[in-house]
Amino acid sequence: RSEAALRDMLGGAPVRFRALAAAPDRYGALPALVTAADGSPLQEGLLSRGLARLDLAGLGAPEAEALRAAEAQARMRHLGLWNATPYRVRALAELWDWVGTYQVAVGRVHSAARVGDKFFVNFGPEYDSDVTVLFKGPVARRFRDEVAAGRRLEGCPVLVRGWIEFWNGPLVAASTPAQVEPLESCEGEAER
Repeated sequence: RSEAALRDMLGGAPVRFRALAAAPDRYGALPALVTAADGSPLQEGLLSRGLARLDLAGLGAPEAEALRAAEAQARMRHLGLWNATPYRVRALAELWDWVGTYQVAVGRVHSAARVGDKFFVNFGPEYDSDVTVLFKGPVARRFRDEVAAGRRLEGCPVLVRGWIEFWNGPLVAASTPAQVEPLESCEGEAER
């Protein structure tokens, strides 16, 4: 269905690719923003039809917000992938069964803390078995700065997206702070 939708959206017109990374990802794919000759992002068309899921790696804030909104509309209407079991939004407790796959999950933050050059967002009291999102290096600093600027996390319901790995339980090694998306206003005094 995605291939047919792309053909329909393009009508044979050329496309432009803008690489979002300097090197291919772990699967040999080079993340890119693809636009039609008129400048419209093809990803937005696929996302709004539920024919793709959003990976935020390498996207700037304005691009990410437009694509996130397109995906959210399809998700709320259960279009395409969002109506299929392997792709639906999961509860965080389900991620044990999905290690090695890209998932979108919802849960409530239990705690968030900086440890050295890492920042951990924990979704349960047992850091050695509950779901964790890990930010490292420059990404950890960007995420820490957002938290210090008032983005409260503890107790907030969030949408988490990313590749599920195993490290003391399910882990998302985040490449951008946008992989943890508050689902409602969680502004307020942040833990520092």
